[in-house]
Amino acid sequence: MSRDRRHGRNPQGRPRSGASSPSQARRQQRPPLTADEIALIRSLVIHDAAGIIALDKPSGLAVQGGSGVTLDVDRLLAGLAAPGKDPPRLVHRLDRETSGLLLAARTRSRAAELSAAFAGRAARKLYLAVVAGPADRLVPLVSQPLRRMTQNGLDLSVPARPGTDGAQDAETGLALLAEGASGACLVEARPHTGRMHQIRAHLAGLGLPILGDTKYGGTLMTPGGPVPRLMLHALSLEIDLPAGPLHLTAPVPEAFQDLCRELGLSLPAGAIRPQA
Repeated sequence: MSRDRRHGRNPQGRPRSGASSPSQARRQQRPPLTADEIALIRSLVIHDAAGIIALDKPSGLAVQGGSGVTLDVDRLLAGLAAPGKDPPRLVHRLDRETSGLLLAARTRSRAAELSAAFAGRAARKLYLAVVAGPADRLVPLVSQPLRRMTQNGLDLSVPARPGTDGAQDAETGLALLAEGASGACLVEARPHTGRMHQIRAHLAGLGLPILGDTKYGGTLMTPGGPVPRLMLHALSLEIDLPAGPLHLTAPVPEAFQDLCRELGLSLPAGAIRPQA
């Protein structure tokens, strides 16, 4: 038997129809979800309509499995599968430490449609970040290529000259929302591209590291007290679809709100979940 046939591929190297992808194979090898895990993923759903699922991912929950990861969204999505259907598919990613909006699709066609919207910049993402440093360092647009590297066992994105090996174009729009007496600032970030750690690397490059971001020089202590988490939250997403625009919002978590309050930073309207 040929190598292509052993690995489920046709002679041109493409997967044969019906052949399992590596991610599908890994999912099939995983143990079934527990009742608590199913309850967890269902509790994160903030939108489920027309084949699109929006999750409000908490900080600390990995999006995909990997070394040292015991719980991840990709595996938990099996808990949202309709009877007799495949689990929903992730459409994009969030860093493990980042909280907020994360999209999945119930069908391959919907996943392809959403992925194309992200690739074509028809998806507009808005993040909130709390940074350390003077507000006068902020600029409206960072256009700084990034390249991935590993340093001391950590995967990082670092500034790179255009055209150098591994460099990828990266653009992030920035705006100051509030400045606290402690020197911390609340910043709105709108990534125009989707590079690894893009917002984190761009803000650190301005001398404005995100609080709690030890990978990029962020502090774990402030005059208002300890930093409980990476202070980066995916607040909202607007995406253009054939049926019309879809706008989604994931309110800021309590730990994020609490530190903003301690630092004298007012969150924008719509970022705080209404009291029940």
